[in-house]
Amino acid sequence: MIAAVLLLFQDPDFYVRAESLLAEHDLPQARAVAERLVSRHPGDARAHLLLGRIWLDWPTFGRFQALDEFREAARLAPHDPEPLYLESTVGFVLHQEDGETLARDALIKLFAVAPDYRDTWERFKQVHQSPAIWRKADAALSHFPDDPAALAHRAELALRLDQAGRADSLATRALDRRPHDEALLLLRAEANFATMRDSAGYAWYDSALARENDDSAQVMWNAVWMIATPGEDARYAGTRPTGRRAFFEAFWGPRDPDLVTPENERIAEHFRRLLYVQQNFPLQFPMNSFFYSAGRRALATTWTRGYLKAMASHGCVSGVDTLSGIGFLPEGSQDAALAAAGLGPDASDVDSTAGAKVMRRAGFDARGLVWIRYGKPDVRTANTPDPARPCDNGIPGSSAIDVEGWLYYTAAGPRTIGFVRGTGLHLTPTDPAGDFLFMPITRRQVESGRVLLRTERTSVPAPLNAHLWSAVFRGAGSLKGVDVYFRAVPETAAVALWDSLGTVTALARGPGLLALHVNPGRYDLGADVDSSGVLGRLRQSFTVPFIADSALRLSSLVLAADTTITGRLPILSALPADLTYPAGHPVLAYAELYGLASDADGHSHYRVRYTFAPSRGLVARLLSPRDRIVLEYTREAPSRRIMPEQVAIDPQSLPPGRYQVTLEVSDLVAVGRTQSVSLEITIR
Repeated sequence: MIAAVLLLFQDPDFYVRAESLLAEHDLPQARAVAERLVSRHPGDARAHLLLGRIWLDWPTFGRFQALDEFREAARLAPHDPEPLYLESTVGFVLHQEDGETLARDALIKLFAVAPDYRDTWERFKQVHQSPAIWRKADAALSHFPDDPAALAHRAELALRLDQAGRADSLATRALDRRPHDEALLLLRAEANFATMRDSAGYAWYDSALARENDDSAQVMWNAVWMIATPGEDARYAGTRPTGRRAFFEAFWGPRDPDLVTPENERIAEHFRRLLYVQQNFPLQFPMNSFFYSAGRRALATTWTRGYLKAMASHGCVSGVDTLSGIGFLPEGSQDAALAAAGLGPDASDVDSTAGAKVMRRAGFDARGLVWIRYGKPDVRTANTPDPARPCDNGIPGSSAIDVEGWLYYTAAGPRTIGFVRGTGLHLTPTDPAGDFLFMPITRRQVESGRVLLRTERTSVPAPLNAHLWSAVFRGAGSLKGVDVYFRAVPETAAVALWDSLGTVTALARGPGLLALHVNPGRYDLGADVDSSGVLGRLRQSFTVPFIADSALRLSSLVLAADTTITGRLPILSALPADLTYPAGHPVLAYAELYGLASDADGHSHYRVRYTFAPSRGLVARLLSPRDRIVLEYTREAPSRRIMPEQVAIDPQSLPPGRYQVTLEVSDLVAVGRTQSVSLEITIR
């Protein structure tokens, strides 16, 4: 062994030999060479760095020896960023609070030496964040007033410190030096959104989106992945850089809360929420072993069961909700384990590790994961996990800052979710500690958690009760295309159809009749109406039928109040938006027939039957069937691909009232029959 070491020192470049031994993981010989180097050249920072790196790889007990060597190297070479970078590495290896403090302090010192060294900024995001820490980092970076990386980092810090104007100014200075930097363009968008200057924010966001093809750091995705669906996550992973702009347009399109406006208000809302959770719900202990160790999470699960038992005895839930085992969730059940794991209700694969990874990646706790999707809760209670069932006198052993319950009023009813500090070390079953995790205390809350973490709610209000009708016709200029028409009350409206990938297939805005030309298929429909700034919103699935020539088909039935007009568009435009017609005036019925057979002379023969059934209950209609008004006509006309059916109905035939109107067509040549979807109208 000694002879081998002496031979090494006969090599004039024994630094290279030591590096080679380290690369081969021959740590004993590498350490012997490095220690000899340090003893011969105690003032050589390079030798101390080499020895420190060997100690860093040394099993079990080399971390603090490595730290001493890196600190000595930093003292000897104060302008070299590598010793401070490796010092932060020791902190990340150690984990826990001591390791985190060590890493954070080294990174802040490093900012004052080299603001953009390796992945220092990404490392900084992985340690505990607070206003005091942000100010220290800003002061260190201020040593480089003209460096674009330092300016960009300071802009991000200023945004976190609620200094949006300063953030915008710093990002502007950085853009002067890096005019095509997508991260800086996005920072300017965020700064403007933060100060409610949304028009400027959208412009900067669009500028950032235009550079998405060149985004190797994926800054746009890093800002939104926490609200993505599993399908969107998979699609982004498979999207080529050239397709990313289209991906993000499809990502945001169905989320637009107000289609009437050209801007997508959900984008501004998201970035305001993101800033809020970064400021208010950051992980306090991001390097806690809970986020790295399955065993540590198992201990948290055991503690959770004990904590649930404690809540069971203090009236946190009514008896009807109490389940077997530990009182709230069955002992050993998957739900209890998931509750302790942090993202249990959300994980589609019910993997507790996934929950820890999501919080760690996002940098904020379980409350932030809900807030960024649903915003401010409608009810927020302290020291009780379910606002719908407050605990008697609170939960013993915990304080108002340890346990929270949130409630949201949704279209499907109220949904509640509970949170408790759970990542820390627990000495008793009732001592919440660490960062907030989910704490569903009933199966209803487990289900609510799944919904809240897979869906979203915009804060843009839409209290208006809007009315919308649609009509479907075969496209005049396409064998497969379909013309879909919409009319809304109030008149100012917007309608969009999105395919299964979220790509907008058709969009129309404005007053009056809105026309879309699309292919048959299943879509997501978005329809918004605006009345003097008050919004109404509709989101639902919508199927556009395939209208084949091979069988008898009908378009939608429309009724116009003007009998002097002809043609599809004039009649559709004259259809009252609220489907209300004046009594004593004739009504024009219009539809189109497709697939009529023809006789030997090329003529079609068919019978049409209009039925006006009073809108009453089923029993009343059965008892008084004669109240229905039926108008029947037999037609003959040269065969056409699109056969218009139009008739003026005498006002004497339609007394005031509400009617369900249907049209039935019988093909007298091919002996076929079809009926339109009913249309409900009012005559008064």
